[in-house]
Amino acid sequence: MVAALAGLGILACWGGLAYFCLLTATPVSTLVQSSYAEILAVLEFPARELEFLGGVPLQGAHLAVPVALPLLLTLGAIVRAREYFGKVALRGG
Repeated sequence: MVAALAGLGILACWGGLAYFCLLTATPVSTLVQSSYAEILAVLEFPARELEFLGGVPLQGAHLAVPVALPLLLTLGAIVRAREYFGKVALRGG
């Protein structure tokens, strides 16, 4: 987005959109494919905390929603801003 403001216009917006799509897809796909037990194992909590957290009925897909929501909202903002940068690029600055 900064590059778009600096004068690269719509090309920078498309680059930002592609980057943020990848940034959104990576953690969401990882969480959807992971089980809650796998996630807890990677975090290496102490045994007492693992015992407490192990009783929570979650799956990775449940955790994907709060991770994806702000990223999807940002993607929407980028798409919306793309219209502005396209107009700026057409005007020549």
